[in-house]
Amino acid sequence: MSGRPKRPQRKKFDMLIVLSSLDVFIGFIFAVVSFPLITGSVQRNDSYGVRNKGTLASDEVWYPVNRFAGKVMLIYGIVLFLLGLAGVIMHLNKIPIPIPLGFIIGFGPLWVMLSMVHVDTYQRKHFPEDQVIAKKKADDAATPDTQRS
Repeated sequence: MSGRPKRPQRKKFDMLIVLSSLDVFIGFIFAVVSFPLITGSVQRNDSYGVRNKGTLASDEVWYPVNRFAGKVMLIYGIVLFLLGLAGVIMHLNKIPIPIPLGFIIGFGPLWVMLSMVHVDTYQRKHFPEDQVIAKKKADDAATPDTQRS
């Protein structure tokens, strides 16, 4: 013994609890934000909903794509919330988290990007952008100048 005082042990920082909490938060926000989209109460705008050339060109595209996006957001939000909640509960009860579950929880925010890919695939399949824009141009050409303004 050298007589040196022992340093107090640092509390180990667990990144998984941070990621689990983040998953709970993001999942909750996703679920809450999805309801106006599902009900169709969001009109075409530049700040909320799926916004691209196709959806902003026509209500016939805007509402179905955003309803689908809302349903996808709700499903992914619930899954993300439950995964994060499982991680938090397991951490608080000192239950070891299996490595595969840790990876799923840790990469939870990537689920958000996956949901966007899902919505984009739906829109491309059901509402091809070139057809939507061509229809809008045809509608605009058929509308007299006096009605446009």
